Amino acid sequence: MILQTERLQLHTWRLQDAEDAHRIWGDPEVMRHIGVPHEDLARTRQGLARAMAVQQRHGVCLWKLTDRQTGATVGCCGFHVWDEQSLPGDHAPQLPAGARVLELAFHLTRPAWGRGLATEAARACLPYAFQTLNADAVVALVHPANRASMRVLQKLDFEPTGTDDGERAYVTLPVRRHPFDDKAADELLTFCSAAPATTFDDRLLRRLTTSLTSSSAGVVDLRQGPKRRLVAAVLDEPTNSLGTAVLVVLALRADAGHHPLAHRLLSAAESFVCAGKRDALEVPLGKAVRHLAPILKAAGYAHEYAIHQMTTRDGAPLPQPDSLPADLTWEDAAEPRLDAYHQTVAEAFADIPGSHLGPLDEFRQAILSAAIRDRLLIQNDRIAGFACAELTQDGVGVVSLIGRHPDFKGQNLGAHLLAESMRLTAERGATRFVLHAAATNETALKLYRTRGFTVTDIDPVYIKRLTEPHAP
Repeated sequence: MILQTERLQLHTWRLQDAEDAHRIWGDPEVMRHIGVPHEDLARTRQGLARAMAVQQRHGVCLWKLTDRQTGATVGCCGFHVWDEQSLPGDHAPQLPAGARVLELAFHLTRPAWGRGLATEAARACLPYAFQTLNADAVVALVHPANRASMRVLQKLDFEPTGTDDGERAYVTLPVRRHPFDDKAADELLTFCSAAPATTFDDRLLRRLTTSLTSSSAGVVDLRQGPKRRLVAAVLDEPTNSLGTAVLVVLALRADAGHHPLAHRLLSAAESFVCAGKRDALEVPLGKAVRHLAPILKAAGYAHEYAIHQMTTRDGAPLPQPDSLPADLTWEDAAEPRLDAYHQTVAEAFADIPGSHLGPLDEFRQAILSAAIRDRLLIQNDRIAGFACAELTQDGVGVVSLIGRHPDFKGQNLGAHLLAESMRLTAERGATRFVLHAAATNETALKLYRTRGFTVTDIDPVYIKRLTEPHAP
């Protein structure tokens, strides 16, 4: 067996498979956009003998596809050795001189049409081409009337070359990781702005790719040829209640759900975690990357919890809590309270998933450089609670963090903390407010609902305990 997918197995051919092969290559409908159908079984046997010889010589052919449940042959999928003379002039793809190029092809029996089997088989073959067969590029040739095959190639991130008249070539290149260093930071931020997978501003993006990951190896920059496709960061410096590192996809231009890109990302992230100080990886799936869920599940990740995005209507009034007790006062976060503030945040969220606290020095720098200074609720020189806020570029107020020390539980401080956080951006023009809260934090969710917030989106969070990296 060469490869195996959820529904299929790919095998090398044997001469005794001639009848199965003839049901593919002898069927005029299957061969409509491919070539002349084999006129008889003898012709198919000749074709099989040639395919087996190519497999022996070059390690490739169009391998037999069988249904894992029934064992029936449903087609073939694999590679030819690319012939540069296959296409003339303006139809030929532009490929590097001396590149090792393979040609992808797939043919399915009629009963197998319309089930997504061609996409499934070809998706499995591509990483095999790049990682096992060391291809520099994969080409596919498609007749202009063969719309079904074109759709398969588009799903797999192939790009068309040449003109539309006559047979057309599609090309894809291997996904490769590029090293990241400080010199590439501005270029990376430009890409994150052009193809964002989050709503993070430049300040936070810089923190995520520098001070919140323990080394530059925690930044994953994936490209196909010269084109950057995806940027992510593995955050292993912040602490959280589950003891995980966190993989955050920051930007992507292509469909990150296709096999090579998604699996290369997981492989890089898990290798980084396994070499470091954490033994689990957490992956929150925002709207832009939610299609990764099936790949995470197949790779052994479990859905652990969810983050609720909540928002108010535009123009909603600020909450008006009861008067603050006389022994509590507000002050801006500043030295010398920042050490105590950091410890208070750690204790406030010790049991709440989805809350991540950076190291003290990083925390101090973030507080002191923020456009809106955090507010601390003080009682007898102790920090009882805290309220943090940000204002987005389009004027939305973000309740970025509120919490209280466990010793102050039951004193109804939540309403005061929420109102203060909203006030910080309202006085700067915000009329609509958003926040994120773990679905497990029912007390907080209840408070937010009673103050005019409603759930507008839910981000699932997947976690995997790691013993060894995911294979790309």
